[in-house]
Amino acid sequence: MWSNNLLVLEIICLLLIYASGNYLVVRELSVNLMDLVLNERRNIPFAFLFYLLTVAIPIGYLYFGIKTETWHVAREFDLDCVHRLHF
Repeated sequence: MWSNNLLVLEIICLLLIYASGNYLVVRELSVNLMDLVLNERRNIPFAFLFYLLTVAIPIGYLYFGIKTETWHVAREFDLDCVHRLHF
């Protein structure tokens, strides 16, 4: 009953984590919310951190997603093989 709601909540949380570290989102929110004036070539403070997070978070999502999915598929395959051997 709650699994669909928790899945939606997990997806929303992952999107918020990505958005909070995305350079473009942080730069535009800094300009709009804090009235920060930046030229086109000027960066926000700690820009290198946000550049890194913009790249690292999707790579981490892909790595852990593939690792977790592969483990589940392998486990289901093993259980299916064991089930066929016994019956």
